[in-house]
Amino acid sequence: MSYEVKSGTYTPENVFAGPFPVKTEVAAVGAAAIARLTPVKLVDGKIAAIAAGTEAAPVDGGLYGITADDGEKNGEVPVYLTGEFFADALNWPAGTAAEDVKTAFRALGIFLK
Repeated sequence: MSYEVKSGTYTPENVFAGPFPVKTEVAAVGAAAIARLTPVKLVDGKIAAIAAGTEAAPVDGGLYGITADDGEKNGEVPVYLTGEFFADALNWPAGTAAEDVKTAFRALGIFLK
């Protein structure tokens, strides 16, 4: 009997930027799927990805958090409600950037670096 040793590379993702406590909660996903590590807002009790032009308080819902995993439409997904995150590690929807929501996220206990 022979044993084969497989080798590979593992590159860990460095998402957390500091020791600030991380709080998560499961949230309902709206009509569109959401990718992992996407900043989200709350619309009619369900989460949706932020969109270009949504500043600190989007007209159709307030900022909510950052998805911890991929979320299927009309499903559920865990969401980070607090913590320190590297802005470059997040999945920013087209036309959005950390500067658009950095100040508003501070009020929620989410800090972008």
